[in-house]
This record gives sequence, C-alpha cells and structure tokens, in this order.
Amino acid sequence: MKKTLFCIALISSAFIVADDILTKTGTNEAAIKKSILNAAMFGADEGRLPEYNAAGADIATAYKVTRAILLNQRGGIVTEMGNYFKKYYNSPGFKKDFNDAVEAYKPGDAPKDSVTLKMEYEVDVKTMAKAYDSAKKAINDQDKIKGQVNSSINQAQAGLEQVKKMIREHPEMLANSGMTEEEFLKKTQEAQTQMAEGKQKANEDLDREITKEKIAEDLKQAEKNYNEQSAQLKIEYAEHLANLPETRKTFNEKAALYQKRKNYALNIKSCLQHYLDATSNIDFDAALTKKGDRSYFTNNDYERKNNLWKASFRAGKEASNAARTFAQQWINEVK
Repeated sequence: MKKTLFCIALISSAFIVADDILTKTGTNEAAIKKSILNAAMFGADEGRLPEYNAAGADIATAYKVTRAILLNQRGGIVTEMGNYFKKYYNSPGFKKDFNDAVEAYKPGDAPKDSVTLKMEYEVDVKTMAKAYDSAKKAINDQDKIKGQVNSSINQAQAGLEQVKKMIREHPEMLANSGMTEEEFLKKTQEAQTQMAEGKQKANEDLDREITKEKIAEDLKQAEKNYNEQSAQLKIEYAEHLANLPETRKTFNEKAALYQKRKNYALNIKSCLQHYLDATSNIDFDAALTKKGDRSYFTNNDYERKNNLWKASFRAGKEASNAARTFAQQWINEVK
C-alpha cells in the first residue's frame, strides 16, 4: 500500500516537538524535514518507499516511546508535533530546501521541432561540404609547399648577398663590427653553405613525402571520410525525426510531472487527505488476540486494514482524533 512517512509521523512520532526530544527519542530533524519535502514534492500518489526507509529506525523508536506516553497526553503532543511540521513548512528554509530539491526533476530543454531539425541538418550538410572542399584544396596545394620553401631560402640567400655588397661598398661598417674581412667572409661562407645544404635536404624530404601517388591517396581518404560522415549525419537526422513524437511525449510527461511536483501546497494537501482517508472509521474497541509476542485483531477485516489505520489504533482515540483534526485544519489553511 502506498504511504508516506509524513502521514505516519502525524501519529507514530507525534510527540517530537523540540531538539532535546528529538535526541531522546532517536528521531532526527533531518528525517522529519526530508519526509515533509518528499510529501511536498510527491504527494500521496507516489510511494517513494526507498527514500522513506532511511528514517525507518526513527519510526520504530517512535512507536516504542508512544506506548510509554499516557493515553490522555497523546492528543496534545500530536498537536504540538503538527505545529512543528507547520513551522518548518511556513519557513523560508522550507522554500529554499524545496526549490533545491525539486530542481533535480526539471525536464530540461524542450525537444526541437521538425522544421528546426531540418534547418540544422541542412546547415551541418553545408558545413561538412565546405570542410571537405578545404581539405581537398589543402591536399592539392601540397605540391606548392616545395616552391614556398625554396622561395624562403632563396630570399635568405639574397639577403646575405646584400649584406656582403653593403660591406664591400662601406668597409667602415666591417671595421665597426670588430671583425676582420677574413673573419667576415668565413662566416658568410658558412651561412651560405648551411642554407644550400638545408635547401637540398628540404627538397629531398618534400620529394619523398609529397608525391602524386600520396596526393591521390590523401584525396581518396578525404572523400571516404566525407562520404561516411555525410551518411552518418543523414542517419542521425532520420533517427531524430523518427523519434520526435516519442521524445516530445516523454518531455511533455516530464514537464507535467515537474509542474505537479512544484505544487507543494497541493501535494501536502493530498498527503493530509490520504491520511484522513486511511484512518477513517477506526474501531478503538476492537478486540485483540494474543499469539506469541504479538497481538492480532480478532476481526480479520481489521487485520487487513492499512498500516496507517493500525498505527492510529495503537496510538489511541485521543491521539488519532487530534491528528485527524489537525490534518483537516491544515488542509483548510494550506494555500
């Protein structure tokens, strides 16, 4: 049966009204806040039992302590506990905690429509084709690299000849440099030799690496990559279109559920109403039969009642009536 710790707490841990009592009874404020937040997000329609089980030990302790409280004191303690709930619910802390918690259930961005998907697909096709053209041009332009390299080296060599010419025309420049003519000629010759050797090696490397066969191979690979990527893009576009109805349906369901979870007032009311419905018509004079260490209802119909009904029976008439009165009053107050 679906139930909430929030509803059970109205009866079973209703005596928890302050931090010192929380400590004495083994119930903690965090568990109570969590139960209220869950009730505010999920209402009475979603069980959320795995999350509620985190506070199971607290509830077990609460049952034991409840039995030790005099019956004629339980009603007042129920009301105090209810006010403890409401104090948190009406606090700025609850609003912040709730907004932080419910944010995780936002559905995300709405799915794109078919027109937008088509426009994006066409843009991607053009972008991919442009990239393919650029790749082909770069491959075909590889044979120009040799000319560019030679041109750069030739310019460097020409620059060195210009330096030598300037020195011949202005010998004072050589004198100012601190080098003799012999030293200068030796250095320029070394530089010219290095440039010539570098030029030769660069041309040999380029001749080896850039061949007609290699260019043809690179063009073939580029075409293969383009065709494969184009085909994959087309498949993905078709899949997006085919899945669009289901994607939109899923998004709408999540969006509707998110809106429902955001309505904490309605969800709290549904939990309170669930409690009222589950604990109606309790026969507090019902006979019990002892079997071992446990007691069972003599009336089998009562034994099949829900856990909230049984918890209210155990808490007693005064506590149950106080909890039901409080629940109804809170329903009327929640906006």
